Amino acid sequence: MNNEVLNHALSRTDVERLKRTLIASAVTGVLEQPDVQKEIAGLMDYLNPWRQSVPRLPGSGSAWLLDRRSVGTTIAQFVNDIEEPDEDVSTYARVPFAYKTILARGKVTRKARAIGRSFRDILMDEIRWRVEDVRDYEEYYSIWGDAAQNAKQFSGMNKLITDAQKVAQSTGVMNGATLSLVKMDEAIDRNRGNPGLILVSRAFRRLLASKLQSSQRWIDHTEIAAGFRVMTYNGIPVLPTTNIPDTIFYSGSATPTQAQAIGGTGTSSMAFIVDFDNLWMGVLSEFQTQALSNKSSQYEEFDMFMDEALVLFNTLKISALYGVKIS
Repeated sequence: MNNEVLNHALSRTDVERLKRTLIASAVTGVLEQPDVQKEIAGLMDYLNPWRQSVPRLPGSGSAWLLDRRSVGTTIAQFVNDIEEPDEDVSTYARVPFAYKTILARGKVTRKARAIGRSFRDILMDEIRWRVEDVRDYEEYYSIWGDAAQNAKQFSGMNKLITDAQKVAQSTGVMNGATLSLVKMDEAIDRNRGNPGLILVSRAFRRLLASKLQSSQRWIDHTEIAAGFRVMTYNGIPVLPTTNIPDTIFYSGSATPTQAQAIGGTGTSSMAFIVDFDNLWMGVLSEFQTQALSNKSSQYEEFDMFMDEALVLFNTLKISALYGVKIS
């Protein structure tokens, strides 16, 4: 339709409306960007039972500020009808959990995308695999993070757990001892809360299943977040992860450090017993993906990032079994 026909068919007002419609349609890709963000963010949760199990609560400020109450020495007592109780004072201590930034950058060359165009979208492949990297990184440091060792990290469960909540399979035995169900039960009982998950290595799970079979105890299964079916122990789901190694160096007494877990010089593993009413991820900024402005025609770049901190409310409601010999 040429301009002359268009002017006869439509009024001037109609023409202006049509122009605005055409202009709006030209930015459809921009308007759809939030949906793309949701799809990419969804990859973080897909087949990720640990991330879906840990509550994610929105936070603000520079840190999640927690006021922990310490009870007095006299909790309660018996009295007669004219006696007053002994008075004691509880105290509160403010515990900050500073938000830390996890960031990953992806970079794909223009030529690589052009070469692979007829086969697959290399940029989207790179985004998907970088999401895998970030989610694995988050889980790993939820276990082994140590803010005292590296101020850029938040502290994970291995650092947040107190000495009173640790159970050793055999104290004084270098690199651990054979798993016993008695010690496993002791570690569970040490948790004063309502345990919702036992996090172990894959080899630890096999040892636990073998112990149950040898003692002729039934191995039940249940479905957890993300649709996974896992075995249970005493009614608690047992989730295996590759982020608890089977080569932890265990000195026989002290909690393994991040370096001893990463070093791979030992022969032991461990289990965490978690109550998710008292352990959560404080989230300042949820996971996002952002395309970076092109500095060169040769590359396309993007960043993935989130700001968060693992928060432990009651230190009595997490426990761990250390020093279980795997090999």
